[in-house]
Amino acid sequence: MTDNGRNNAHQTPIAWDEQGLPRSSLYDDVYFSVSGGLEESRHIFLANNRLSERWQALSENDHFTVAETGFGTGKNFLCCWQLWRQQAPSNARLHFISTEKHPLGRDDLKRTFSLWPELEPLAQALLHQYPAAWTGIHRLIFDEGRVCLTLCLGDALESLEQLQASVDCWFLDGFAPARNPDIWQPALYMRMSQLSNPNATFSTYTVAGMARRGLVAAGFHVEVAEGCGLKREMLRGFLPRPVESVPSGSPWQYPANSNLGGREIVVVGAGLAGASCAYALARRGWKVRVLEQHSEPAQEASGNPQGVLYTKLSAQGTLLSELVHQGYHFSLALLRQLLPPDQHPLAWSPCGMVQLAYNDKELKRQQQLLNSNLAHPQFFQALNAGQLSDKAGVEVGVGGLYYPNAGWVNPASLCQALLSHPAITLTTHWPLTSLEAINPGSGWRLSNDRGDSLDSSRVILTTGRDCHSLPQSQYLPLKSIRGQISYLASGTSNSDSSCGQLPRTVLCGEGYIAPPRLGQVNVGATFNFDSDLRECRDQDHEFNLDLLHRLSPELHQYLNASLPNITGGRANFRTTSPDYLPLVGALVDESAFLETYSRLRKDAKTQFDTPCPYLPGLYVSTAHGSRGLVTCPLAGEMLASEICNEPLPVSLKLHQNLSPNRFLVRQLIRNRI
Repeated sequence: MTDNGRNNAHQTPIAWDEQGLPRSSLYDDVYFSVSGGLEESRHIFLANNRLSERWQALSENDHFTVAETGFGTGKNFLCCWQLWRQQAPSNARLHFISTEKHPLGRDDLKRTFSLWPELEPLAQALLHQYPAAWTGIHRLIFDEGRVCLTLCLGDALESLEQLQASVDCWFLDGFAPARNPDIWQPALYMRMSQLSNPNATFSTYTVAGMARRGLVAAGFHVEVAEGCGLKREMLRGFLPRPVESVPSGSPWQYPANSNLGGREIVVVGAGLAGASCAYALARRGWKVRVLEQHSEPAQEASGNPQGVLYTKLSAQGTLLSELVHQGYHFSLALLRQLLPPDQHPLAWSPCGMVQLAYNDKELKRQQQLLNSNLAHPQFFQALNAGQLSDKAGVEVGVGGLYYPNAGWVNPASLCQALLSHPAITLTTHWPLTSLEAINPGSGWRLSNDRGDSLDSSRVILTTGRDCHSLPQSQYLPLKSIRGQISYLASGTSNSDSSCGQLPRTVLCGEGYIAPPRLGQVNVGATFNFDSDLRECRDQDHEFNLDLLHRLSPELHQYLNASLPNITGGRANFRTTSPDYLPLVGALVDESAFLETYSRLRKDAKTQFDTPCPYLPGLYVSTAHGSRGLVTCPLAGEMLASEICNEPLPVSLKLHQNLSPNRFLVRQLIRNRI
């Protein structure tokens, strides 16, 4: 949603009146009535949408979607969450989607939440995950997956245009129409209708004529109801029949229809991609079996002792920046939930990360980033060389950016934590050698080289470059990049780097070094496209030592960083794609796809209404390259949402551009196949 630069969110200036209530200085309007914000929310939004009775009537594993225009102080979400806990079945899922162009800062939210002590536990959980960002889509997950908040920071209409969801209930809660007309416009009501399920309800505090007329024109049945407190009247209603929307994109960009029976699935591969998919489905109540060819998880690209949790962004708002920006926040929240850092010091550390402006090109990128809508002091800060040296604990020669919440992760520990969910069964020593369709649309038979087989209606492939060993995924344009890291003794037996001249933060430039773990520091990394060698090479160790010297000559000297002092290393292969975006989604029948859309060879602008020939129940998550820590968890959430027909956690544009089938289209257009 950052591709055109228009959908930017900015922190709203807050004034606090003499009664201690928040007021928007931008719109000169109150966030809630002095007569009682919670009572207002419960009457106008919860009661008038009959949420209590609707939620009590939900069936096992149902999900219910609420969408809101105007997150504000978050009180509607907190009230919904409280009621959901009280009334909904324990295995049902609430999706709450909210837009906000001018989000409150964390301190203002905290002060507002102090007004509602009865919501204190929920409010604290929200504050703990509240994103340090002013733009983009952010999925926050609570109550072990029972409640999902999808927070769309940006213009409301633009956010809804990039939303893929089927909404059951709408809260219209922007500032008053006279003060904020952009959020009360006909195009927004029409988009609401397009996103709604039949008989979706709505409610709003306003009775303004422009709102009433716009909702009626979009197909809603509208009635005036009794208001609350100082609001004598309000509007509520429902949508008898949604307005048919013109699909955004081509058939191969739509989510695959996953109306298959059962709630069981097989995931092939137990690295970060596979473990993330398995976990996202398991916390939705699915029974997941994970097949791993090795003796334990995270033995291939996810097997390094330390990976860097950070995001290198572009100020131009590229799709890759959108992905890693959202993925970074999602992974950080996931790690805090699964592996509290004070309890798991060897699993990961939010020790911070220093990103050096090591040449003119990098300096220009950082300066552009500081002037972009992504800039946020809780996300990253510009510091000079002296300040960065203080943060890192070692001398650096240039300034750069400091990310206070970034750090390092032991990928194997994260994989183990994800796979420990009770709904996941891990089977090791199970190399997939054959995948065959049982009957059209009836599932898949998986076999290994020992003659063992099992059947499943759905399968997710997460095996990196090994996806090329199966005919169903051979068409994916995967490429491997060999990477080698080098180990040096740190002189300390734990992750404490407070002594000596060891780094306290991750230090990144052309290469990287992390704080010590288990008496060892890890330096890297090489990028080689032309080697299949798994053994470590001295020339690559020397390359890494040179990277370390450029990061910090002082640290290089302190560690006595020379080839004879290398204590070990690791080489493996990152799998990536030609455009460096991962491949996430449903696979197609290649020959049927090429035949169905063959006219693209002659006319790239041909419009199709023929359904995409997806292979029923077969999905992939691969080509995460060196960014797996920030892309795999979000990709798993995206794929689980698609399989379960739930709201997507990313924009439509990003979802479409992660399609595994995008390269078939490009090759057809270029007449190469």
